[in-house]
Amino acid sequence: MMVQIAHMTINKAKAPSHILFATLITWALSTTACKDMRTAATQTKELQQLKGLSSLIFSTFGNKFPAENLEEAISNAAFENKNEKEGSNYTLTRFKHPQTGEIRHVLYNRLHGNLSLEQKIMLASPWVYNNTRAVVLDDGAGRKIDEKNYQLLIQKKGTDMQPIK
Repeated sequence: MMVQIAHMTINKAKAPSHILFATLITWALSTTACKDMRTAATQTKELQQLKGLSSLIFSTFGNKFPAENLEEAISNAAFENKNEKEGSNYTLTRFKHPQTGEIRHVLYNRLHGNLSLEQKIMLASPWVYNNTRAVVLDDGAGRKIDEKNYQLLIQKKGTDMQPIK
């Protein structure tokens, strides 16, 4: 909407300085819009990856995470022990930030699977985009939730979020 208004301003501008100003505004708005679209796409991709990871965990380990070497156990289950000689393929358990390139481990609830009537977070993206975070709940539902809500949920009893390592 803002980009359309800026385009109309360019079309109606008479002075070269007005055209230049409107063009700069249009460029800034379109750059921001593209960045927001890339961010939304990245978060959607992360959410799908988290949902796939939760399905793999449920089918392989049941309702409990393995006690040790979780990242390696997940990788072995996903790639059926066909990993490279130099190390496992950990692409499922690590997310790369689209702007900085920094890689972080997926967050998991160490206490996942304990009986509770409350919904708890099972997995979460290590990254927050536009104040939202991608999560998968114990029931397998994937959602993008507000970061404040995420912080409230992880403070509940039965939640201990740790990076998968």
